[in-house]
Amino acid sequence: MCDRYSLTLPKDKLTRRFRVRAAANWEPQYNIAPGDKVAVITDEENRQLTWAAWGLPYQSTGLTHQLFVRPGNKPIPKTAQLLNRRCLVLADGYYVWRKISRRGRVPFRVTLKWNMPFAFAGVWQRNENGETACAVLTTAANPLVEPVAERMPVILSLEREQDWLKPDVQLPDLLDWLAPYPTEQMRIFPVSAQVNFGNYVLNFE
Repeated sequence: MCDRYSLTLPKDKLTRRFRVRAAANWEPQYNIAPGDKVAVITDEENRQLTWAAWGLPYQSTGLTHQLFVRPGNKPIPKTAQLLNRRCLVLADGYYVWRKISRRGRVPFRVTLKWNMPFAFAGVWQRNENGETACAVLTTAANPLVEPVAERMPVILSLEREQDWLKPDVQLPDLLDWLAPYPTEQMRIFPVSAQVNFGNYVLNFE
């Protein structure tokens, strides 16, 4: 699952890592929740940072901020259609919750080793107001995350980030890229329960 995540890079590191032009008023985001405006890249040739609402219309279920796709399996038609509009959702960590009782949950933060920033595999479309909206693709969790959550967001390797944005990639190739990220390249650790509140800013230092 991916219900909260972060993108805490300062502007200079953001532009250097993702090769984008960032807005002058860029500010790090420590606790991003569904409905927030998030940083995405929708076009490989014009690598302009775009703001998108996290959550897009999906069938009759209202807004969804994540879509589950199992690697190699053909997705349902609506998801397959959305895969024609792909984006990179920029991040440097995300949160999962382990259920410890009927009402109690413990939050964990998941990052790459050495806190390297990364990109989720995302899809986007225009909402009814003409604004860009997006969702993050999820897949089965790897052995590191699985004890806490059954699913995890699809994190693209550096090599696949550029490929994900190419318009001529065929669906079977896309589906092969939706595998869980390698366990040995990630880490997970508990964080303050205050992350449950969307306006709470965590200090990772």
